[in-house]
Amino acid sequence: MYWERWLDRRLAQIIASRGYERPYPPQESALEAGLLQGKNVVITSPTSSGKTLVAEIAIAQNYMKDPTSKFLYLVPLKALASEKYEEFSRAWQQIGMKVAVTTGDYDSKDEWLARYDLIIATNEKADSLLRQRPSWLGAVKVVVVDEVHLMNDESRGPTLEA
Repeated sequence: MYWERWLDRRLAQIIASRGYERPYPPQESALEAGLLQGKNVVITSPTSSGKTLVAEIAIAQNYMKDPTSKFLYLVPLKALASEKYEEFSRAWQQIGMKVAVTTGDYDSKDEWLARYDLIIATNEKADSLLRQRPSWLGAVKVVVVDEVHLMNDESRGPTLEA
């Protein structure tokens, strides 16, 4: 199985069972760049080129190595947060990963999120969490910023940049 070149066997099987027989070039580039060795990776590639799967792989592989870790997946819109929640909940329940979504109440520490492994949040909510400093925040091992190009957007960029 081609994915086993980089991934734990179980994760490679899960990825292959989802119809991904081998990585697309941007995915392979991210893996070769050290994504799974703790390197910071920025991926810019066209729509439907597999960027989300790269993020999922980084999160799932790290979760399988250390299930006590937390992961943040940041999105610009509540609708996208809901979509990713549904997608990731289905995909990763088989390895025991618990997924949560949080998008509102910017004055709360959301300590209830400590019970979850992958936390999907809007950029604004993530900014609030960083300011509130919930107890679980120190356990975050991987942060994914979806639609990072919005950092140039005057209405959203400053929150994401912070």
